[in-house]
Amino acid sequence: MTKQVGCVLLVLAIAGSGALSRADEAADAGAKPQAVPAGEADDLKAVRAAVETYVAAFNAADAKGVANCWSQRGSYITPGGVRLQGTGAIERHFADYFAENSGLKLVVTVDALRLVAPDVTLEEGTAYVSREDEPPSESTYVAVHVKRDGAWRLDTVRETVLPDEVETAGPLDGLAWLIGQWTDDSLEGVQVDSSYSWARDGKFLVNTFRVNIDGQIDLEGTQIIGWDPSRQTIRSWMFDSDGGFGEGTWTPGESDGQWTVEMKSVTPEGRHASAENHYRRVDDDKFTWASTKRSVGEAELSDVEPIEVHRVAEP
Repeated sequence: MTKQVGCVLLVLAIAGSGALSRADEAADAGAKPQAVPAGEADDLKAVRAAVETYVAAFNAADAKGVANCWSQRGSYITPGGVRLQGTGAIERHFADYFAENSGLKLVVTVDALRLVAPDVTLEEGTAYVSREDEPPSESTYVAVHVKRDGAWRLDTVRETVLPDEVETAGPLDGLAWLIGQWTDDSLEGVQVDSSYSWARDGKFLVNTFRVNIDGQIDLEGTQIIGWDPSRQTIRSWMFDSDGGFGEGTWTPGESDGQWTVEMKSVTPEGRHASAENHYRRVDDDKFTWASTKRSVGEAELSDVEPIEVHRVAEP
């Protein structure tokens, strides 16, 4: 594996991408910058229209209309941590909810909307639900939209009641050192940048990443890291601009700043991939990353030796 391959793999595995083989194949073909997907503005406009359709169905107490905004096997995780899987379960939930709560009005503020893959959009926002003469309840949400048969539908929505103050202490506290800007430019002409920040409710870490080759964007995407109360573990979900996606399970090491991430991913071509990624915090401004037990389909890939990643100094 060339050094360029390791550099590109770094950002992919930090994000948990399924495209583990992409950089290996680029070693022979030569990495070529890719253009930003055409029609991005139209897709984001269509997603916003889908959000408006959802709000209208909610305000009409139309449980079926709300459920139709999801993909067939979409999931909704309520503020109470209950996971509803599939449009049938979601419709029954909202039918009961509307029967018990009349006259509700939903207002949504979309705080961020990003096309992270040609058919995948990540939305972060705040929802306000109110009754007449009552102050609204406020919650934040992270939603993943997918395009199916030309229409944008919700695939995963996780909603969290907004606390009075953001508290970062908790299951993700051991990863708080990642907050900030990071880069690896050890190879001439290749720069890998990643940015970690708390989601507005402080319950998730959001990582946006970008690979630049010869000054042009080659790959970018988004990763969400959160606590899964049903499995009692930290998990991550990632989507990249090539169409790869994946999820990881995070396990702390014996000392602070050491983490092992078991990755299960799907490449843009539909192949299944896996890897075991290792993080080691060196100090406040540096960590190393390595990857072992890597495979794509039936093929086993060589290990990636530790690579140093450095914090970008604040201006």
